[in-house]
Amino acid sequence: MPFNRRFLRSLASVVLLAFATSCGSDSDSLTNPPPVPEPVIVKDDAVVVDSTVLVLLSDSLERASGTYRFRVIGSPAPTLEPGKVI
Repeated sequence: MPFNRRFLRSLASVVLLAFATSCGSDSDSLTNPPPVPEPVIVKDDAVVVDSTVLVLLSDSLERASGTYRFRVIGSPAPTLEPGKVI
């Protein structure tokens, strides 16, 4: 039994060492922090479209030209005017 216990300890040490070397050191994460995403700025007069109220029907060509067609499936639907930020 003592042999099995020693064998298991050495096996666990090898596995732990392999895991520690494959994960990298903490100094890597300190010297190369992940990039901070840019904040999303929403204008005060932006119109929020709820997908449970409106469904976007425009295809990719229409969206590329700035044309957005919606189907109303709920209420109340927001008022969308030309030039508004959606």
